Amino acid sequence: MRSKDIALLDAKAVRDSGKFPPDAGFYLVARVLLDAAFESIEDPVVEAIGAKIDALEEAYGLKEGEFWPIGEAPDDVEALRAEYDAAFDRATVQFLRDHGEEEMATLYADDRSTFDRRLEMGRRYFFDTKVQPDQLH
Repeated sequence: MRSKDIALLDAKAVRDSGKFPPDAGFYLVARVLLDAAFESIEDPVVEAIGAKIDALEEAYGLKEGEFWPIGEAPDDVEALRAEYDAAFDRATVQFLRDHGEEEMATLYADDRSTFDRRLEMGRRYFFDTKVQPDQLH
């Protein structure tokens, strides 16, 4: 079993134990899955759009390691970035579903602000001493 699989099993066990507020458990599981998704999604649509972005960046003369800040690239690159983000989000939703997290996937797809809020509140539970458990969902 790979270490990421073990980390996911551990995070789910902690979440499901009921010993932590739901947002804290949400954070643990989501963080493991989002990190794994970022490293392992191999979606042909995402890869094709990424290759188009790389080609345009090279055509515009950007060197390896150079980039345009978000919103400052040429319009065609910005349009591809938006396509890439949407495709990656779809692949992430599927990744969450594939790992048994239907509710999390639905939030990610349909109510991103709630997903992000729960993730942030869970993070704060572990890393911000000013957050009290009763402030969490």
